[in-house]
Amino acid sequence: MHKPSLFPEQQLAKPQTFVGKLKGYLKRHWRGLRWTALFVLVAYGLASCMVTRTLAIIGVEYITGYSPTYTDFPLGQNKRLNLEVRSYVKHPYCIGMRTEFIDGKTKSYGPNLERGPSDRDPWEYGKQEVFRGHSLEGMAIGGLAPETFYRQYYTFQVIAYRQGWFGEKVFFRKNYTNLNIMGKVFYSYGSNTDNPRNPAYQDGVDCFDLPYGKYRFEFVDNSPPIPEFKEVMTAVDIHPYINLK
Repeated sequence: MHKPSLFPEQQLAKPQTFVGKLKGYLKRHWRGLRWTALFVLVAYGLASCMVTRTLAIIGVEYITGYSPTYTDFPLGQNKRLNLEVRSYVKHPYCIGMRTEFIDGKTKSYGPNLERGPSDRDPWEYGKQEVFRGHSLEGMAIGGLAPETFYRQYYTFQVIAYRQGWFGEKVFFRKNYTNLNIMGKVFYSYGSNTDNPRNPAYQDGVDCFDLPYGKYRFEFVDNSPPIPEFKEVMTAVDIHPYINLK
């Protein structure tokens, strides 16, 4: 018959369970874990804020020397163009399109470029606006109905590939025309040009979230070779959406 030991300290200790080990670890390191959890929550809150992400992207652009640059993408020639983008944090990015109308101001206002909007040629103005994907709804343009100007000028496809260890994977694929983006342009403002007779604009064709990673955007022009493309210069870019509001 087994007899109990006369010395309790010589008895074997019971093996500690996983739950017991976890409780002991939490008890010993509670103070440090509390601050770590607080830091993670604050960092997540800041990362989910549009303003914070925007400021972070501006900082990265400043450090790396990056600035949005438009690459020529002539329409009606069935060309292809590849642009690479690296996203450092999940953030909205936009497909930007720069449009410059050759001698567009002369066609709108004649030799006197200083005349105001009331003197512009309604047909030329309507054509330029529709080409850029802008709606004419509710506008009085020389007594002509907005539908008079609606015409599809261009069509191109954008295929975005996310690059990884095992190659590329299609992130999205979408077709764009000046009509299917009408009324959906994300931003629009004037652009500098070397010729004062050429009005130029930058418009946000589409915007979407890009998670962290490296991407390749392939632009495929499927536009017909119409005469209007000889009167316009187009370029595209992929860039972060900067909005501090």
